[in-house]
Amino acid sequence: MTLVVGAATVAGDAGVALAASKPRAAAHAPVQQVGSTGPSGPAEAQDEASALLMARLQDRAVEVLADRTDASQTFAHPDGSLSYSVSALPSRVRRGAAWVPVDATLRRASDGSVAPAATESALTLSGGGGTRLATMTVDGRALTLSWPSVLPAPTLSGATATYPDVLASGVDLEVTATVSGGIEETLVVKNATAAADPALSELALTLSASPGLTVGTDGTGNTTVKDSSGRPVITSPAPVMWDSSTDPAASASTAATAASGPAAPS
Repeated sequence: MTLVVGAATVAGDAGVALAASKPRAAAHAPVQQVGSTGPSGPAEAQDEASALLMARLQDRAVEVLADRTDASQTFAHPDGSLSYSVSALPSRVRRGAAWVPVDATLRRASDGSVAPAATESALTLSGGGGTRLATMTVDGRALTLSWPSVLPAPTLSGATATYPDVLASGVDLEVTATVSGGIEETLVVKNATAAADPALSELALTLSASPGLTVGTDGTGNTTVKDSSGRPVITSPAPVMWDSSTDPAASASTAATAASGPAAPS
């Protein structure tokens, strides 16, 4: 039996939770990869006017670097038109003056904590030994999710940290980092004895927010963190449960859209 305890999804600038990663194609295709080179040099220019001129002279699509964002690119074409390539989730993040590809692969830090390589918002996970499970930072403000007991040291695999036997023997906690800097949590209940543990049905995680952030949970278990203007910055729908008889594809879909269960704001 696998219980999705939750996932926290960092919302975009428009305040809409980002839950899909399927990019929308640009109006013109194909386009060269960003930074690719050919006989005439890289297929990119700093501003729109330069990109349009280069596209016409070189007869190929040229990216307008000044318009690049974490989730979109603008391309100039030989016919004088512009096209836009947009993805629902960030595909790159700023590191100093440069853009780097997003990478949710988890790594251990020198202080013992765990963090993804490059995500839109800062995320830190527990390296074990305390109750603080995850800290998500959005626009300089932090939201901390705490487990009710001391966490063991996790094993890391890609973007997922697995904390073994968090409630009883046979119950593992899997926390998966997302490219936006949020998390997806899954409780893996591996036997009937563990499933009968009362602590499983009584589990409540605690959310602590920085000043300026407000945590609210509705009657169906959906949790939303809003900033001082009322804009949602982190969303967390109600939990979902499934067992081994559920179709694997359906389970994967459920896990991707499920999010944090009723958490007790502190």
